[in-house]
Amino acid sequence: EAFVRACQEQLGTVDVLVNNAGTPLYKTIDEYSFDDLRNQIGMYYEGPLHLINMLVPGMKAKGTGAILNLGSSSVVKLPKQPYSEHLAYFGIDALYASLKAADHRMSFGLAAELYEHGIAVNIVAPVRAVWTPGLENLGLEFGPDHEAIEKEEHIAEAALALVSAPPEVRTGVLAWSYQFLDEIGRTTMSLDGKSVIEAREPVTAEA
Repeated sequence: EAFVRACQEQLGTVDVLVNNAGTPLYKTIDEYSFDDLRNQIGMYYEGPLHLINMLVPGMKAKGTGAILNLGSSSVVKLPKQPYSEHLAYFGIDALYASLKAADHRMSFGLAAELYEHGIAVNIVAPVRAVWTPGLENLGLEFGPDHEAIEKEEHIAEAALALVSAPPEVRTGVLAWSYQFLDEIGRTTMSLDGKSVIEAREPVTAEA
């Protein structure tokens, strides 16, 4: 709350909110402490909702704004037999995937609620996974060059496209990184915006 107030005092109303921070704990259900559970729920659901709660009044007052929540393909890639393959590929993700599912549904509900106020609410998610320090620390059975990993530039480009559009153009969208970019005919640029990222893997998120 102090951070949000400081931002508003120094910079004025926040125009764009991107909820994308989190450090997942991939544990078996009996390994979680109550504090672990509260931490994960707070980080992945209560935290984003709290930020939205604090920033929406300013967006409503201006009649414009964009909220982008980071989703996950774990919501739709449900475990199937043989379960050992799923666990090796995705890790023990029951809690994480459940919280991301809540984020997805919250985003769709807020898109409907805030549309008339000129505020767009969307979700962006990688089709596969983006290699981050947090993912590296999970000790999964693969590295950054594995087929399960996609280029971070794709999700960054998709995020930029989503927050740049007003709700009458694009809201209530679940955008799967490079698939979404293909759909709207948008090129993926490098993070510094100086070069084109060519490779786009032909993978489809499971519905």
